This record gives sequence, structure tokens and C-alpha cells, in this order.
Amino acid sequence: MARDEGKLNKNALAGKRGASAVLTPHTCPSCNERVAENQLLVVMQVNGGKRGRTQGYHRSCYKLAG
Repeated sequence: MARDEGKLNKNALAGKRGASAVLTPHTCPSCNERVAENQLLVVMQVNGGKRGRTQGYHRSCYKLAG
């Protein structure tokens, strides 16, 4: 794995678990808006082979960024 790569968290697709439209604490780095549970895609940041913090994206924004 390359340095500073992102990896989908095992719980990445909350929307597939029947999540609601309630806003989460995550702010999407692509559009800088709060992310609703049913649009949340959680990405684990990997830094030098070590797991870092998680970042929440809108599913559509992550597809555009990736």
C-alpha cells in the first residue's frame, strides 16, 4: 500500500444498513458539508503503513475524488 492511501472502513456504507438522513459529525472534505448517515462513506486514512484517523465523505463526492 502506498503512503497516505485511503482504505474503506469495514463499516463504510452505513446507508446499506438502513441508516437515516440524520446528519453525522463528519464534514465531507470535497464539498465541506455535513454528511447524512444514509450518504456516509467512511474512509480509513493510512499513513506509512499505520492506520490513521477516519474521514467521512458523501458517497457521490468520494467517487468524484477517487
